[in-house]
Amino acid sequence: MCECTFLRWERCGKYLSEFLNKREGSPDIPIKKLTSGMIDDFEHFLRVTKENGNNA
Repeated sequence: MCECTFLRWERCGKYLSEFLNKREGSPDIPIKKLTSGMIDDFEHFLRVTKENGNNA
């Protein structure tokens, strides 16, 4: 795996933990609790809060 790919995955995990902490009060949740709305909210979080585009 390319180092840049690894760094992107690592950053995504960090952002996901940050998002879940703000939304759920915990850096992790059971997979059964995941909804399509949460995925949409996470995408919005990435675009607005982290100013990420399509290829970030």
